[in-house]
Amino acid sequence: MEALLRVLVGPDHREFVVHRGLLCASSAFFRDSLDAVPHALATSANSSPSSSTSSSSSSSSIFWLVDESADVFELFVVWLYRRHAFRAVVEDAVTILAGEAEPDEVLQLLPEAPVPKKSSNSASRNLSDLHWHLVRLHLFAALVDIPELQDAVMDALQDLYLRFDWPATPALLQFLYLEADPVAACRLRKWAVALLAWTMATSASTSDTPENNRPSQKSLQRLATLPGLHADYSAHRRKMQASRASVRIKNPQLRIPSNQLCREDRHFGFRQCSFHSHRRTAGEGRCPHEQARREHQNEKGILITPVDTQKAPFVAMHSPSSSLSSTSSEPRRVDLPVWSPLSVTTPGYAPLGMESTI
Repeated sequence: MEALLRVLVGPDHREFVVHRGLLCASSAFFRDSLDAVPHALATSANSSPSSSTSSSSSSSSIFWLVDESADVFELFVVWLYRRHAFRAVVEDAVTILAGEAEPDEVLQLLPEAPVPKKSSNSASRNLSDLHWHLVRLHLFAALVDIPELQDAVMDALQDLYLRFDWPATPALLQFLYLEADPVAACRLRKWAVALLAWTMATSASTSDTPENNRPSQKSLQRLATLPGLHADYSAHRRKMQASRASVRIKNPQLRIPSNQLCREDRHFGFRQCSFHSHRRTAGEGRCPHEQARREHQNEKGILITPVDTQKAPFVAMHSPSSSLSSTSSEPRRVDLPVWSPLSVTTPGYAPLGMESTI
């Protein structure tokens, strides 16, 4: 029987039970940490567990991540067990949360809550919490060196922003340039700067008052004082000008399903791997994640009908038989997946109403 591992996450020591081999295979960080410490007692990269806590009295292996968010780690476990359907899980969760909005509620991106509540009556608050957990999951993936997860989260964020037409916000840029590790946030910064340029170009208001739930240009211009942002923004503008692309038209929310340069739709969106970790190596070729996903579906006997991307450049493809794909426009909570029969002792991802199973 494959060895299991208890992972205690966050200051409250929320417990997850995962397969040790699967966790180790995902990242050298986990593999080296577990192999280096007797009894599989490991600490997070930035801190150590309390001296009053020990694994020597327990028959189960324990791994500590006391500085990480349990909500973020739960999303990581979703990817760990269902990586080829991760975006479908997020899409279904977003549909559920958006469906709970009041008739007159405008779904907008809110700043990160200091202490996220377990539930909220506001669909905007719940969607914003999911957004910030995805942002932090991208940073977590960078720190533990899982590029595939970074890219999956990047795609999910682009889809989320496109779905609700969310602009760049001061809260996002301040977090990425003041709080986040600059190396880990490299890809997120690149995308956020492109989003900032597009937001400023499409904002009709020059006043200091937000309009149509979009930040005012003055509030965005004040961000120029953030360390590194002005240089990144200027570099992006120069690159756009050199490629004869318009920051008003080229929308970083939109990801075209190709990396080819000689495409007309490239003037309206960014190439498939523009913000992926493998952008340089992929070049104009096919996204390696897309190819891996197709191979995974073919192994399961799922027929994937090729899409003529020249005729239908913005068609999104999902597995028709995946248990994570919606069979209707409004998936139910009970349709969300169970990742494993192994129970977790603490509540699940409350805003999504998921059961606490991995």
